[in-house]
Amino acid sequence: MAGVRRLKSPKEEKFFAHFFSEIEILDFTLPAARIASDIGARMALHGDRVNAFDILIAGIALAHHAPEILTADLDFLEISKYSGFEVREYDRPGKA
Repeated sequence: MAGVRRLKSPKEEKFFAHFFSEIEILDFTLPAARIASDIGARMALHGDRVNAFDILIAGIALAHHAPEILTADLDFLEISKYSGFEVREYDRPGKA
């Protein structure tokens, strides 16, 4: 929601408030933190660096037994090499 707040778009804020009220929000738990830490450590040993928040998201997804992540964020392709989950990509509008 930070991006929506930064844009100061009431229409976008209303959309996402409704969207997030309709979906299950997965908790960041100790098992998720351990999984994320393992992924981050393996990546660092190989010199691979990605957004730390993406590693936390991957840890949460894996702790909750999510079989895949649907994203346009290419960091998850790197993370998947160290985590075993499947990444399904989609193109963002306006992306070349």
